[in-house]
Amino acid sequence: METKIKKVDILPLVKYYMERLGLVQLFNKYVPNSNGADIPPSQVLCMMVMNIMVSATPLYRVEDWLHDYVDGIGEQRRDAAKYNDDRIGCCLELLFDADRSSFMVDLNANAIRVHRLVIEQIHNDTTSITFIGAYEGADPKAVKITYGYNKNAGQIVSRSCSG
Repeated sequence: METKIKKVDILPLVKYYMERLGLVQLFNKYVPNSNGADIPPSQVLCMMVMNIMVSATPLYRVEDWLHDYVDGIGEQRRDAAKYNDDRIGCCLELLFDADRSSFMVDLNANAIRVHRLVIEQIHNDTTSITFIGAYEGADPKAVKITYGYNKNAGQIVSRSCSG
């Protein structure tokens, strides 16, 4: 009998944590297989996460990278060819069009729950809000408008209303 040696690397660990975080289910929720592709976008995106964690291969080389991990028994080498740069690009476009903010909130909530993280404060501000003008008689308990940097405008766009 011939001995076959296949690369394992850290993939079992990466897969374990992806499963604990429910990554496949989240991708299925936010990037559903609406067009009935033979490989759902969730599977392609999870493979991309594994690739990034192990070697961050360029898209056109992911198929070659994946060949090193398939064993020809559980997975056919020809299956790796299905993860070509065109398919990956289409799935990344679907992810771009998805509600990524809600996806990240759900992913963070899963991480907090699964790892029993003690959270006293979370700062995850990825939005830009622009205020212009004076606001008199604001509720003292309301958020104070102060100097800020609008990442979309690239300049300071708000001024403090108090003084």
